[in-house]
Amino acid sequence: MTFATDEQSLYDGAPIELYHFDGTINDYFVTTSADTIISSGQTYVPLAGLKRNVLKIGTQEEESLALDIEMPYDHPLVTEYAYKTAPPTLELNLYRAHRTDPSDRILMWKGKVLSFSVEGRICKMRVPALFAYLLNGVAPSPRYQAPCNHVLYDARCTVNPASHQTVTTVTGLLNNVISVASLGSLTIAEMVGGDMSWATGGENRMITTGTGLDLTVTYPFANLSIGDSITLRRGCDHSFATCKSKFSNGPNFGGCPLVPDKNPFTSKP
Repeated sequence: MTFATDEQSLYDGAPIELYHFDGTINDYFVTTSADTIISSGQTYVPLAGLKRNVLKIGTQEEESLALDIEMPYDHPLVTEYAYKTAPPTLELNLYRAHRTDPSDRILMWKGKVLSFSVEGRICKMRVPALFAYLLNGVAPSPRYQAPCNHVLYDARCTVNPASHQTVTTVTGLLNNVISVASLGSLTIAEMVGGDMSWATGGENRMITTGTGLDLTVTYPFANLSIGDSITLRRGCDHSFATCKSKFSNGPNFGGCPLVPDKNPFTSKP
């Protein structure tokens, strides 16, 4: 039987919903079904307490059209993504299928998880449609300012990260403080504003400060372990002096270093 036939059947349909959370850290496949479901080669496991609001039809301007999902607060997905100051990317693909043929399915909803809120033992997630998310996004624009507008090591910055990095090993973990075996040719002062990259887990963190061989990052890694290999890169304060002296990249500086720090028309002499 086809999806359309099952959908109209009074006896054989048995609709089920399949949730694929596609994330930076891990993917999760869960279902509201009481039994494990195998669909398109992927196993979806039952999750008690998984709920959503009723889907509505409208335009992308209507905020009420976002999908609201509830799940237990202690689920591994919540632990990895909800309790971060800057959560990694998490995207939802919600499918509808039937027990007669779970692989014959349709995509009901697709969107990025925009926010988390934990109330008691329940975690709530808000997932606007992907199209609405993109339309409502704010496009970055350059500013006439003294600091550089470029992102360090991006195509406009042009600095080659391979020339300003070192590979080392994790020797200790305490929340967001990562101890490393060595800094190579880098110094703690040079690391501030740089990043720590864990290629195996696909995660990056900005380095905010450090002492000796202990580096503090913005928030903890999800699954980093002692002995893992990580890459450390120099940071930049986006000033012209740093761009010129540390990176020899003055010609590609993306700011306006001669802009006065005081407005001559409103500031008193």
